[in-house]
Amino acid sequence: MSTHAAVPADPRQAPTRDLIAHILERYHATHRRDLAEAVRLATEVEHEQSCPQGLVDLLMLISDDLEDHQQKEEVVLFPRMLAGSPDVLAGPIARMHLDHADLAAQFETLRLLTEGFTVPAGASESWRALYALCARIEADLTAHVELEEGVLFRRFVAAPPI
Repeated sequence: MSTHAAVPADPRQAPTRDLIAHILERYHATHRRDLAEAVRLATEVEHEQSCPQGLVDLLMLISDDLEDHQQKEEVVLFPRMLAGSPDVLAGPIARMHLDHADLAAQFETLRLLTEGFTVPAGASESWRALYALCARIEADLTAHVELEEGVLFRRFVAAPPI
């Protein structure tokens, strides 16, 4: 049974308060936990032969940047949304779009570094767990960004040009 905040099958129908609670519980908390574990696993396997160089550093960068991004949402953006202050949201939302693009680029680098999260033959269980976790983090982050940009942010400002 899930302990995450419930959101209707169509999140466009969810009240903003419920949607934000869902994002905080389902995505922010999950990203923090999963990235800490990914850094731990990468630190464990970095000494193995053929382990990509820079994996730990990249995961730490992603973790730090995502934490900074989530803090901006939790401290600035989400409280303003809940307070009903749409006139002061265009700038913070524009910043979130840029952060999302930066994180996507970092995950593209991670995909390249890990050859699409492909574990080499003979890799340890920790290495296998790391790549599976990285793939899950990427999928979660993609769903998180799609929910924010496709549903939540559109409630307050027009979608950015693509």
